[in-house]
Amino acid sequence: MGLFPYVGVFFSRFVLFFDKIVALSLLPILFIAFGIDELSKIMLIVIGVTPTIILDTFNLTRSVPREQIVKAFTLGAGDFDVAYRVVLRQITPRVLNSIRLNLKAVMLFLFAGEMIASTTAWLTGSPCCAGTWEWM
Repeated sequence: MGLFPYVGVFFSRFVLFFDKIVALSLLPILFIAFGIDELSKIMLIVIGVTPTIILDTFNLTRSVPREQIVKAFTLGAGDFDVAYRVVLRQITPRVLNSIRLNLKAVMLFLFAGEMIASTTAWLTGSPCCAGTWEWM
């Protein structure tokens, strides 16, 4: 998106829209659509973290010096050669750092999905809605 301006103009609005949605508010909709299996929790993680990583990658791509891109084009590289050999090699460590920083949100979404979808109480192992909340 950052290297190809037409792609960035088209997709940036959608990604910004989905980035502003609080992922935990979509949890009931995900449970209705995908059931209380693992797929709904995976979709919660994907919906919650992917827009942030895409926007960060977009901003990192735009931060690559223009001079290096122009030099690559001057030396005869094509669009995808520049994307792979110049831009991707420079932003890969910072994208991995962004993914590392988003692991906190991944764990939050995973714990929230597991707590809502659980069928037994944590304290006694009894069913959640049985009304017996006794300490061990």
